[in-house]
Amino acid sequence: HAQGIEVHAWLNPYRIGKEEGGADSVINALADSSPAKKHPEYYTVCSDGGVYFNPALPQVRQLIISGVEEIVSGYDVDGIHFDDYFYPYGVSDYPDSEEYKTYGSEFSDVADFRRNNVNMLIRDVSAAIHKIKPNVRFGISPFGIWDNKKDNPEGSETRGMSSYRSIFADSKAWVENGWVDYICPQLYWAFETPAAPFDKLVGWWSGLCGKADVDLYVGHALYKLGTGETGFDDASQISRQLDLCRQSGVDGSVFFRYQTLKGKRGFARG
Repeated sequence: HAQGIEVHAWLNPYRIGKEEGGADSVINALADSSPAKKHPEYYTVCSDGGVYFNPALPQVRQLIISGVEEIVSGYDVDGIHFDDYFYPYGVSDYPDSEEYKTYGSEFSDVADFRRNNVNMLIRDVSAAIHKIKPNVRFGISPFGIWDNKKDNPEGSETRGMSSYRSIFADSKAWVENGWVDYICPQLYWAFETPAAPFDKLVGWWSGLCGKADVDLYVGHALYKLGTGETGFDDASQISRQLDLCRQSGVDGSVFFRYQTLKGKRGFARG
């Protein structure tokens, strides 16, 4: 703050951990005071070996909300920021059949049930933050593709993994309902990426946020410069992206990550 820098607390709400030794290793490594150790009914173990708080449980939602309230009440933060991890990536057999029977009677599709679980958390976290300190901002950096147009006419002209379908993160609903103050989609692709062209995604997100009172900050893959990935072999990729963002009325840019920026001081000369 003394240097004019805002501080946003960055959270991954559901992830407990993943260890080579499996779930027992994850839980045993936690402090005895950990909610996961005290309430084993709160978490589930997935086929990817990860241990996650169960998004379907009201107790889990309240646990996360209470943690956010503690941060906002006790610390001089300017924002709360959720990362892109919701239901786990790469898990097609999420074990929530019992929760679906208990809580999902109004949903004919388990995917809609899961999306609603996440939506309730986002809605209630937003309300809790602004009740305590109205000026503290709530933002999320979701996976950059909400859904593909081939599967949904409201989606983007992309052919990549969809957060809407794969991790049940309905970022479009968060913006449209005003549950976030800003959104920072991880547009970690190049103009030349066939499945997810950077310009197509900027256009889609700009159109979405332009209809809502939600700021759009684009996430750039600075860490990919020099990796040989198509488009990122040219250092001008990032400056071209910034030019497009300015032309598109984007509110700002976020670089992943600072260590990369520090280590590539000459990238802007490209």
